[in-house]
Amino acid sequence: MSIGCVTQVGNAGATKTYQWEGAADMDFSTNGAVSFNDINSDQKIDNAEITKNENESFYALEESTLSFKNMIQNCEALLPIEKQSSSSEIFTSYNALLQARIYTSKDDTDPVNLSETEFEITLDAPVYEAEEWDENDETWFEEIENEFFI
Repeated sequence: MSIGCVTQVGNAGATKTYQWEGAADMDFSTNGAVSFNDINSDQKIDNAEITKNENESFYALEESTLSFKNMIQNCEALLPIEKQSSSSEIFTSYNALLQARIYTSKDDTDPVNLSETEFEITLDAPVYEAEEWDENDETWFEEIENEFFI
């Protein structure tokens, strides 16, 4: 799957997220000379499940801690995943390509490619540990009572 996050510099409310079918070829060398909306437009999913961070201040333009001349603006796309059993095929290794580009407008066909970073991420299945249950032990009741009924 390919996902994208687009933000307008200085406009935290303009952030949008996108999803494409399968492993769409998103690398800059393949798609560099097109506007963002034209990248694999035939594979773009309308009404995708990808969402953005609901905290709008997360996308605010901020000063960089690396240099007094640079500014930073976050862009984050969230992929909702339902609970999975430990045998689910989702638990495997994935190759990821992280990219950053600057477009001067929504129609810009010659963006500046800031970076491309490839890495592998592994999702491990959860490990559950069973505990002995003592039906006569009422200490758990006190913990629940104190936690929920304060």
